[in-house]
Amino acid sequence: MGLVAYVGFGYYQLHSVPAPDSTVAAIPIANGSVSPAATALPASATPIPAPTAVRPARRDLGVKLTQLSWLRVNVDGHVVLEGEFPPGTVRDFRGKHVKLLVGNAGGVEVSAPGQPERVLGSIGQVVERDYTLPGKVK
Repeated sequence: MGLVAYVGFGYYQLHSVPAPDSTVAAIPIANGSVSPAATALPASATPIPAPTAVRPARRDLGVKLTQLSWLRVNVDGHVVLEGEFPPGTVRDFRGKHVKLLVGNAGGVEVSAPGQPERVLGSIGQVVERDYTLPGKVK
């Protein structure tokens, strides 16, 4: 019951975003730039979906935010990241077991070793995922 209340509160916070001109305190990130410009395609143009890349040589879990989202990341039993993060946030997590709890799953892309990058869910959806990562190659 406590987890439901906690996730519900995180969802509430996610959707009670302050006005664009107000200041939001966030954890500093490296390379957190966002491109606000969107280009429109002519009516006759058919968009071609970009191929999803597979990360074959990596042994970590990559997380990239495309929208404001709340995250809690637990690596090998320890919470290593928790809070609300802006679009453009990119993080990699290493360990044997990574557990994600995400508010606004539609704004979170995850790339696991040997799997294509994918969006965790739909916009506003709260999602929990567990990943077991491969060990070191000897």
